[in-house]
Amino acid sequence: MAAHLYWRINVAQNNNSSNTSIAEIQMRTTAGSADQCTGGTATDSGNIGTGYEGAKVFDDNAATMWNKGGVGWVRYQFASAVDIVEYTVASRNDNSAYLADSPFVWTFEYSDDGSAWTVADSVRSQYAWGLGEVRTFTVGANTGNPGGQSVGVGMTSIRPAVEVTPPSGNVIALGKAPATNARTVSGTVTVGGVATGGLLVRAYAKATGELIGQATSAGDGSYSINCGNSWADVYVVAFNPTTYQMLAFDQVGPA
Repeated sequence: MAAHLYWRINVAQNNNSSNTSIAEIQMRTTAGSADQCTGGTATDSGNIGTGYEGAKVFDDNAATMWNKGGVGWVRYQFASAVDIVEYTVASRNDNSAYLADSPFVWTFEYSDDGSAWTVADSVRSQYAWGLGEVRTFTVGANTGNPGGQSVGVGMTSIRPAVEVTPPSGNVIALGKAPATNARTVSGTVTVGGVATGGLLVRAYAKATGELIGQATSAGDGSYSINCGNSWADVYVVAFNPTTYQMLAFDQVGPA
């Protein structure tokens, strides 16, 4: 990695909440070293009002937070270019009822002009946040599991209760160029072999974990999601909205 003037966390999805919140972010030039976010300027893509601005994630106060309706980004402009190799993200510590505001999928990005951004790290599947929990990420490690733990840690009720038939389309090898025409992914959701409606079905970009689109299965279990023209490989996940048990199909090519 090299030194850059701007660094930001760009949240693509939270843990199924109408708002996104982060209590603290620290950025480091070496693993475990001091936070570099001092003497610079913090900005955000929006917030819910005074006291919830992006600057709150850089104030070293776990009791304050950035809070925004929907998803968005919070960034830090350093006084001079900095090479960030490690960063931490901390969840809010005030009320466990709002931990769903915590980020689930994001990219960690840099810029030299505050306009053109490059992804340095892509993070997904950050579930089961605790109050005031701090998670550490190595830039470029493409971390996928909370705190570097094995899949399933903190998810005590996961089991294959929801099944999804493979969506229509061909399996495409990684590295294939993005599609040039808008395409969709579709299929049927079954629970215990029975086609089931009312379940949440989502498509995620395989390359970044970004949420592309979602649909609710129809009464006959069928669904169709528009994947646009940017992605050749996707994950398809069906959720039981009551228990959030799921089964994912990997490396699916929308047709």
